[in-house]
Amino acid sequence: MATGLTLTTAGAAEIEAAYQAGEVVHITSVLIGDGGGVTVPTDPDDLAAVTALFGQFGRETFDSDSSNEGVISGQIVINCRDYPGKTLREAGLVSAKGTLIAYGAYPATYLPAQSDSIIKEIILTLVLTLTHSSNVQLVIDPALATITQETGDKRYLRRALNLSDLADLGEARENLGLGNSATRNVGAEVGTVAAGDDSRINGALQKENNLSDLDDAGEALTNLGLSSNGEGFKAIVDALFYVGIVLSGEKSPAERFPWQTWADLSETFADRVVRIGSQYGVTGGSNKVKLEADNLPPHWHRSGDRSPGATWDPTTTHGTDNQKSGPLALTEGTYVDKQGLAESHNKVVDVTNEYVSLCMWKRIV
Repeated sequence: MATGLTLTTAGAAEIEAAYQAGEVVHITSVLIGDGGGVTVPTDPDDLAAVTALFGQFGRETFDSDSSNEGVISGQIVINCRDYPGKTLREAGLVSAKGTLIAYGAYPATYLPAQSDSIIKEIILTLVLTLTHSSNVQLVIDPALATITQETGDKRYLRRALNLSDLADLGEARENLGLGNSATRNVGAEVGTVAAGDDSRINGALQKENNLSDLDDAGEALTNLGLSSNGEGFKAIVDALFYVGIVLSGEKSPAERFPWQTWADLSETFADRVVRIGSQYGVTGGSNKVKLEADNLPPHWHRSGDRSPGATWDPTTTHGTDNQKSGPLALTEGTYVDKQGLAESHNKVVDVTNEYVSLCMWKRIV
């Protein structure tokens, strides 16, 4: 948008002095403001009397100069993200000496905060009519300077040409890592890019065959490390049969997996039964026990004449352990024959259940 400016009294004085001295007034930047809450003047005399913006909030530099005889004109680009929430209402040209050379009102324009969905710039062209325009020069910011389309076409690629204006197509393909396939035709012969009906594709492994079309499955397993000596195979076995696991079997697993070490548990726990519990390796119990008196149920002993006792009373015909009037005494022995001659020896009782033996192996390394 073009905005007309009014030459201020102070600006006219500086330009006249420069004209008389043969010098040039350098206009270095444009001040922008919101009016500071006052009504921005519109009368030419009031505009000329302004020496500073009423509510300055920013300073911008010129990115182009289109001045002509009797007119100076320059363009600035206001990036709204630099002034979020501000409202532009006034602008002025300032010289290198700090003098407000020209001032003008601008239609109130809100500068929104930039977001992903809002990117706003205001391009403002400021125009000032001068008698001594040759003595006034706009200072262009080289970082913002615009270029002509001709210069841009020479420097940059044109989107409409779809990369046909690249200086070196081969170097561009190399930089993109495309190799030589980018320049080959599609076909079924050597030197072409393979098509869908090409034997180079048809002869490849097909997904629906699930590797059944391998020429040599054994070699493939070896290449994958899955043969009996392959590292992949060993890793799988080690994961399944980890250190500490216990297995049963007629032969040690080490015969099948020789890189592993297995201990024969029969060497330590021969003739023991297995008890399931929460504490691994705890032992206890016995296959043979001796019965004690407390293990027997209540029972009767048959007694009668000539029963021997711990003591013998010659005045009676009964053993002392059968006397009703005398103290009881412990019988010395228990006999296994009816004549009372063969005493028992409290032999141990074998309480082993019927069983079948298994060999147990524990992996230790």
